[in-house]
Amino acid sequence: MRQESHQREGMSLDLVVRNQANTQILNSSEVNGAISSIPHLASLTESLFKSNYAQFFRSLAEVEQQYLIPNPLLAPHARFYVREMRVKAYSQLLESYSSLTLERMCRSFDVSESFIDQDLSKFIASGRLSCTIDKVSGVVATNKLASKNKGVVYEQVLKQGDILLSGEYSHHHKPAKLISRYPTIAACSRIDDRCIALHV
Repeated sequence: MRQESHQREGMSLDLVVRNQANTQILNSSEVNGAISSIPHLASLTESLFKSNYAQFFRSLAEVEQQYLIPNPLLAPHARFYVREMRVKAYSQLLESYSSLTLERMCRSFDVSESFIDQDLSKFIASGRLSCTIDKVSGVVATNKLASKNKGVVYEQVLKQGDILLSGEYSHHHKPAKLISRYPTIAACSRIDDRCIALHV
C-alpha cells in the first residue's frame, strides 16, 4: 500500500515545475523513505532534474513497463503519462535554446533522428511544442514568444481595459491617442464609458 502511494507521487512528476522538483520530490522525506524500493522512479526524477535526457527516456520506458502497464488502475493512462513526460522533457531542453540541431537532440535523448522528427512533429502539430523543424538544415527553431506565459499577456490586457473602463480617460480623447498609450489593445468599438477591445 505504501509503495503504491509513492508510485502515485512519482507519477505526479509531470505536474511539477522543474525548479520545484528538488524541494517537492527529491528532498521529500516521504519520497526518500520509499524511493530505494522503486529505483526507476528515482532515476526518472533525478535524470529529468539534472537534464540527463538519455537516462530519462530509458527510465521512462522502465517505469511504463514495470509500474504502469502491470497496474490495472494505471494501465489505461500509461500512454497519456508517457506522452506528457516526453513533452515535458522536450520543452525543458528547448527552453534553453533559440535553435538546436536535430543531431544534437538525437544525442541528448539517445534516439534516432527519424524518431525525434516524428515525435516532435506530432507535438508541434497539436500545439504542445512552440517550435518548427527545418528539415533542410536539420534545425529545430523555438518560438519563444508563443511559448511565453499567456496569462501574463491576458492580465496586461485586462488591466489596460480596466483603466479605459474606469473612466481615467474621458470620451473626449481620440482613439489613436488611447491605442498608442495602450498598445495591447489594438482597436475599440467606441471610446466612451464602455470600451470594447475587438482585437488583441
